[in-house]
Amino acid sequence: MPRCLLPICLLLLCTLSSQLLAAVNLSKCLLRSPSVPASITARCGSLSVVENPADSDSKRINLHIAIVPAKAAKVLKDPVVLLAGGPGQAASESYPILAQALAAVNRQRDILLVDQRGTGQSNRMDCTQDNSMSLLRPSDTEVLSQVKECLKQLPGDPRFYATPYAVDDLEQVRQRLGYSKLNLYGVSYGSRVAFAYLRKYPNNVRTATLDGVVPADQLLGKQTAINMQHVLGLQLSRCSANPQCKTNYPDLKEGLRKAFYFLQKNPQKLSVRHPRTGKATEVSVDGDMLAQTVRLLSYSPETVTLLPLFIKQTIDGDYQAVAAQALMIFDSLKNQFAAGMALSVSCSEDAPFYAFEFSNDKKNKDGQAKSNGFLLLGDTIEKNIRLQCSIWPKAELSDSFKQMVRSDLPVLLLSGEYDPVTPPAWAERVRKHLPNSKHLIAPGQGHNVLPRGCIAAIYTDFVEHASTAELETKCLENLGPLPFFLNSGGPAP
Repeated sequence: MPRCLLPICLLLLCTLSSQLLAAVNLSKCLLRSPSVPASITARCGSLSVVENPADSDSKRINLHIAIVPAKAAKVLKDPVVLLAGGPGQAASESYPILAQALAAVNRQRDILLVDQRGTGQSNRMDCTQDNSMSLLRPSDTEVLSQVKECLKQLPGDPRFYATPYAVDDLEQVRQRLGYSKLNLYGVSYGSRVAFAYLRKYPNNVRTATLDGVVPADQLLGKQTAINMQHVLGLQLSRCSANPQCKTNYPDLKEGLRKAFYFLQKNPQKLSVRHPRTGKATEVSVDGDMLAQTVRLLSYSPETVTLLPLFIKQTIDGDYQAVAAQALMIFDSLKNQFAAGMALSVSCSEDAPFYAFEFSNDKKNKDGQAKSNGFLLLGDTIEKNIRLQCSIWPKAELSDSFKQMVRSDLPVLLLSGEYDPVTPPAWAERVRKHLPNSKHLIAPGQGHNVLPRGCIAAIYTDFVEHASTAELETKCLENLGPLPFFLNSGGPAP
């Protein structure tokens, strides 16, 4: 199993007020993402904060701040704040992927990007990993050795890189930049950050939009295997309901199960050319690698179209396909996430509670997806988190941190119908605590739906009016899943 330590013209840039420029020294910069070639012109600077807020004499770290200025002559003083996912992604690196979807709301409002402490250019908590080992089924001893080596390389104390510290950092940035209130947009794990900020600083929030909702009491990693299996079943059933797809790919569910168990007992060691570099790379293809690759292909409608073909190739013994996809996916992800920061969050906010049954909304929790037989991912994610967190330093959390957040503020909840990691049921659980909220489910979509179809337009309307009352959502009916590849040539014409 792969177990890695998880353009705007200058005139428009000058719409930033002199008050903002005085508070933080900002200069022209370019925002880039590891996953897309685009770059965005912005204004960047930094704010020095103490690593340990309880000790004013502790070391200081610099928070990286970027502002994409509003284009209008009159700029409203309640910016949109992007809270990136992961955990471990940086807001300034995530923005280029979402820039088009946020373009309309950016006309009158700045986009404020603060790289969460431990990510991006905010004292990035990352470490050099032995990626060859991650592709060669490391033992528990080897994984723990990797974790210990990672801890030695980190530029900060992992105990101070959990969500509550990020929330206080954001509040300091808001105050220093002179913004009145914030329009929070949190993606996936970023919704956890949004909830934490909403709990502590409710008077400083105008609206909140949560895309891929993580309830405050939800334990990341605990239900991933069940959620993914549920969505995978829906997708494969969709193939079976299409006569041509069913003919080309019969018995995918049973074939995938058999392929998993075969590879788990008989790992296939292959030498493949890396899809990006062309360099010969040794890979051990086992059931866990197959499972993780299927899981990551299930995140977006575009990659889902390849799933039946990919599974059929595996069933037929073409393990080169598994190795090549794994290399591409893991190589792409390693530059997008700060592994040390991700572990600091997971080991403080999730792993310690794995054996704890929360009383919040227990009735509703009983309605979540449950295991029904074979789970492709099994318990590997939870076991891996437990193992790594057994030696990872942990933050101290307040008693209320895992309690559900209640708020009367306008909140827009966004879910993908086929989201394998933050299912619509999670958003439904939080909706009862948010009386001024609206939950939209994007048909046929996966994880992170803001860029899909008309959702960005709905979101812009929501932020403009700070109300869910009269949102035009009929356009969602035009969304749906993409057709499956019926062979290597693509879908049917």
